[in-house]
Amino acid sequence: MTPELKALYEPLTRLQKNVCMGIIDGLNQEQAYKEAGKHAKTPESARACVSQILANTNVKTFMSAVDQEVLSSTVMSKRESLEELSNVGRGDIANFGKGELEASDCDTKDILKLALQAQKQLGDMIGWNAPAKVATTDVEGNDVELGNTEIARKILFSLELLGSQSKETEET
Repeated sequence: MTPELKALYEPLTRLQKNVCMGIIDGLNQEQAYKEAGKHAKTPESARACVSQILANTNVKTFMSAVDQEVLSSTVMSKRESLEELSNVGRGDIANFGKGELEASDCDTKDILKLALQAQKQLGDMIGWNAPAKVATTDVEGNDVELGNTEIARKILFSLELLGSQSKETEET
């Protein structure tokens, strides 16, 4: 627990701490209340008690700080992503992520493949790669070069043609 979280955790009562820790551990509110050593006559009264505990300002502040801490430690920043991909792109997989992958687990071909994929992804992210060319074809499959205004004219013409055909069909 970070010093900031400890400072927010200390003013909580024992019951508040136990309920919060139960919820953080993945228990539902009723289970967290029971695990905290409390017993309620009905599930509804247990939920009401936990709801009251969670409505406390100190508890809300602590739980919000925990959520932010979890979020910041689980979501990768753009910079961190670029650093990780750069390491893999250099073939340094021993330090990838949390170091769970050993270089001995992969052969040289696998490392090279990972490095090339990482380099391609880096190029895409940073914008180093040239824009992709998209070809338009006519009904016979021949490539057709169109400018934006010509594309718009052809689309409008096609829509008008479809509209006039549907009107003719309705009239007959």
